[in-house]
Amino acid sequence: MSDPPRFSVIIPLEFHRGQAIHCVRGWAEGQLFPREQFEIVVASPTCHRTAELAEIRGLLGPQDRVLEFDRHHDMDLCAKAAESASGEVLFFTESHCLPEPETLASADDVMRENPEWAGFSCRSIPITGNLLSEIEAEWYGRDIDFGMNEHPWRKVLDQCFVVRRSAYFQSGGFDPAFGHFAEWLIAARFYALGLKIGYAPSVRIHHLYIGEFGEWHRFTADFLQGQMAYLALEPGDPLITMFDEVPEWSRRHMLRRSVARRVCRMLLRDLRRSIAAGSATHPRRSLSALRHWQWWLLRSWLVRAVAGHSIVLMRAQRRQFTTRVALQVDLLTRNRARAEVDIGRCCEAIATVERTRFLRTWTRNLERDEASSPSLDDAPAGDFGLWQAGRPDEANFVGFYAASPNGAEAVRWSEPAAYVELPLAAGRYVMTLNWLFPPRVDGEPRLRFYLDERPIPAENVSIRHDFAELHVDVRESSSPTRLGWVCPAIRADNDERAFGLAVISLAWAREEAHTSHVGERTTDAVELARLT
Repeated sequence: MSDPPRFSVIIPLEFHRGQAIHCVRGWAEGQLFPREQFEIVVASPTCHRTAELAEIRGLLGPQDRVLEFDRHHDMDLCAKAAESASGEVLFFTESHCLPEPETLASADDVMRENPEWAGFSCRSIPITGNLLSEIEAEWYGRDIDFGMNEHPWRKVLDQCFVVRRSAYFQSGGFDPAFGHFAEWLIAARFYALGLKIGYAPSVRIHHLYIGEFGEWHRFTADFLQGQMAYLALEPGDPLITMFDEVPEWSRRHMLRRSVARRVCRMLLRDLRRSIAAGSATHPRRSLSALRHWQWWLLRSWLVRAVAGHSIVLMRAQRRQFTTRVALQVDLLTRNRARAEVDIGRCCEAIATVERTRFLRTWTRNLERDEASSPSLDDAPAGDFGLWQAGRPDEANFVGFYAASPNGAEAVRWSEPAAYVELPLAAGRYVMTLNWLFPPRVDGEPRLRFYLDERPIPAENVSIRHDFAELHVDVRESSSPTRLGWVCPAIRADNDERAFGLAVISLAWAREEAHTSHVGERTTDAVELARLT
C-alpha cells in the first residue's frame, strides 16, 4: 500500500471569477514542491461548464481528481472534498486564488518547523482591477490582519488555510450549514479544543477581488445568514459565548408582536398611574411630562406590536438603497475617501437587512409553534437565582441593547421600558436589581416596576443609588414570571437610541428562606449580585 501524499490541495470551483484554469494550472504545473508528494482535489458543482472541466482534467496528474457534487456553495464543496482527500495535510484554497511557485514548499517548511501547530493560515496578497476592488481589498485586509495578528482565535482564512488532516476532522471540519460563517466557527472549535492555529506570512497566495457590487453583496449576505442560523441553533452551541454579541439577535424578541403587546399593556398601566398621581396636584405639569416621553414610548411599542419586523426591514432596505447609490456615485466620481466611508455604511445596512429578514422568518415560525412570548417554560424553577446582564444566554429579556464593558463587569442598557423573564415558582420573593445609577426627574428617582404587567406597590420597592430591592408575590399560574420597569428616556449625543437602566445583574430568592427587610440584603444570591 503506497504512502499517502504529504498534501491534498482542495479547490472548490464555486465563485471562481473566471480564474479556475489559472488556479489549477498554478498548482498542477507551477509548484517547486515534488509533484508526486501532493494531490489536487477539485470540487465542482454538477452544473459547471463541461468544456472547462475537461480542460481542468487535462491539467491534472494521475493522483489528482475532479469530484462533482450537487452542491452550490464553496464551503459545502470543501467539506465534501475533504472527506475523500488522502493527504497528511489539507491545503484549502479558492479557485480565484493563484499560488506562487514556492507556496507548497514554504507550507511544508512551516509545518515541519512548528509541530505544535494544528494548522495555519497564509498571507493573502490582493489582486485588484478597479476602484471598488481596491477599497474592498483594503477593507477585508484590515479585518484579516486583525484576525491573524490580534484576535485570540480567529486565525482561519479559507483563501489559504493549511491544516493537519487529523486536527481538521477532530474539530468537525467546515460546517456548510452556516455558509461562510463556517470559517469563524471552525476557528472557534480549534481554539476550544486547544488546537493551535498559527499565521505564516511567508506562505503566500494571490487573491482576486473582482470589484463587482453584486458579488460582494452576495458574499456578505451569505456570511450573515450563516451567522444568524448559528445563533438560532436549538439547543444553543456551547461556543456561542466566544463570539461578539449580535445586537439584532439580542433584541430578537422585542419585535415579536405578542411580546410588544405585553409591553404596551405595561405602558398603558404606567400612563394611568402617572395621570392619576398628577391630577390631584399639578395636572398640566403631569400631562406635559407625559407628552414629553411617555406618549413617545407607547407609540414606539405600538408600532412594534402592529408592524413587527416589517417596519425595521423597510427602514433598513431604504438605508441600503441610499448607501448603495452613494457608493456608486463615489466610484463614478473616483472619490476614494467618500467611497471608503460609504462601503462601511452599505455593509451595515446589508447586515441589518439580512439579519432582520432572518428574524422575521424565525419569529413567524416561533409564533406559529408557540402561543407565548420568550419562553422559559422548560427552565427549572428554584428558590434563588442570579442573572448577570453581560451574559445573553442566561435569560430571556426584552427591550435591551447589547452589553458593554464597565471595568470588571458588563453592563447592559435597557430601553425606557423593558422586562426580564425569570423561572419562578409560586411564592414570595425578594429581588435585587443592580445598576450604575437610577433615572431621575427633577432630581428624584423616577422608576416603576411591574410583575407580569401588574404594578408592584411602591411600598414594596426600595430604590437606592446603585440598586433597587423589591418584594413580590408570584402567582402559581405565572410561569415564566416577567419583571418589568418603565422609566424616563436618557439620550446621548449623536445617538438616536433611547436608554433606560444600565443593568448589571438581577438576583432573586424566596423570602421564606431568610430574614429580609427593605434595604437589607442577606440572602446568598442577593449578596452575590452585589459583589459581581
